[in-house]
Amino acid sequence: MVYNNAAYRTLDDAPAKGGKLDNPNRGCQCSDFGANGEGWDNCLRPETTNYLPLPPGYELAPNDADSVAVIAAHGWSTQCAVLADGTAWYSAGIVAGMSCGSATGNLATSGDTYTVTSCPMQALARCG
Repeated sequence: MVYNNAAYRTLDDAPAKGGKLDNPNRGCQCSDFGANGEGWDNCLRPETTNYLPLPPGYELAPNDADSVAVIAAHGWSTQCAVLADGTAWYSAGIVAGMSCGSATGNLATSGDTYTVTSCPMQALARCG
């Protein structure tokens, strides 16, 4: 998805037009969707974190007006999208453009890979 000459995507390439609990992973970069289909367990367990690298040419989307506008305008197959500073913002169809939960701490890193710390959230990346 392109906005103001920059391309945006989630780290797991979830569809920008997807609904809040769509695939992949029912709205979350974390792969630990509960077996009962009703929620996520501990997203920081090593076997479920789904740490992903940035696609070539991309960086984590910064917390700026363009990134927040892109999140608010699309569903991103999640409820909230997480930016480089760890803030999360509601996607379209929820409370678009409003802060989602805690101010920071929604992003974890391991080397050159990234994951979200709770769900339903997706990390957002930008190129350009």
